[in-house]
Amino acid sequence: MVAAQQVDVALPAFAFARGDTLDSVGPPRCAFRQISEFTTASNIGQESAMFFSESGLDPNCIDFPEYIRTDVQSKEDLNRAEAALKSIQSIEVVRAHLGDGTFGSAFQCRITGISEDVAVRVLPRTYTSDSFRDEVVLGIEHPNLVKMHGILGGMRTCIAMQLCLGGDLGSALHDPLFSGVTMALPASKRITAALDVIRGAAHLHAHNIVHRDVNPASAFLMQPLNFTPGTMSQVRLGEYVVSRVAEAVTMTNTKSCAYIAPEVLASNSYSFASDVYAIGFFLYELVTGMEPFVGVQRSRIPQFIMEGHRPPLEYMEITGGNDGVAVQPLVNSCWQSEPLSRPTVSDLMQVLEP
Repeated sequence: MVAAQQVDVALPAFAFARGDTLDSVGPPRCAFRQISEFTTASNIGQESAMFFSESGLDPNCIDFPEYIRTDVQSKEDLNRAEAALKSIQSIEVVRAHLGDGTFGSAFQCRITGISEDVAVRVLPRTYTSDSFRDEVVLGIEHPNLVKMHGILGGMRTCIAMQLCLGGDLGSALHDPLFSGVTMALPASKRITAALDVIRGAAHLHAHNIVHRDVNPASAFLMQPLNFTPGTMSQVRLGEYVVSRVAEAVTMTNTKSCAYIAPEVLASNSYSFASDVYAIGFFLYELVTGMEPFVGVQRSRIPQFIMEGHRPPLEYMEITGGNDGVAVQPLVNSCWQSEPLSRPTVSDLMQVLEP
């Protein structure tokens, strides 16, 4: 395989907060212009048109970045998902729609036998309860893993899991409502969040489980940002039940294609090493506040990865200071093209543990 190398990517103008310029901020920071995760399909066009009208940018010349959601469910899809939940006898109350993702829509619910509210993900029709019959992951518990309560049968297969009140780290990093708070935290606090995810991944690996889809959208905050000012709450790694039984995570149905290791792109070879590769990008994104390969057309990202290109490590110093510099070698080791050249999650914990 080709050795990893940094590539300096031309950055689109909308990667900066309004009022910022290349001269004033250098490389892009956290305050991206983003369509909200809860924006419906019907008003995406309206919101986009307003943005381009205000900014003076030509939308025909811009390749939309990964953080604009393409997997938002239509109202009809949400109605069908809610109907599926109401067909399950153990679900007592459906309180709220939490959001949508690659593996379906999530709702806050009250279910029989559990005193606290839970999150219930309604999976696409392609997933059946038979897919999970032999899944040992339902019995695994760890302080840095989202607890899985069980599989609920009904019109659609649903997974009941621990409710994380702070939402996912992808929103914390890139939603304009939260990104300023997240990036105002010292880099050391954000690196600690990455360590939480690494601990969770290490527990999965110890049980011979490969996560397959480590990225900020699959990591969840136990409490909302600024619940305790100046801190970030405990982070738990989730989505590991679905990612384990899913077929290859394709570039067309996930926003995390930049996290896919070259050997997975080449031959669908998931392994502990491919999780470590993704963790390197996870750490990079937490320190810089930037999605990997921002400004590169989505369709070109796999080619970039296979050619050995990686984001510039220098951005970690600009956004993370000395803490960012300290973890540069670790990130670089994680995203090596050769799987055997990458560290293990145990190696990562040994370096990052205080």
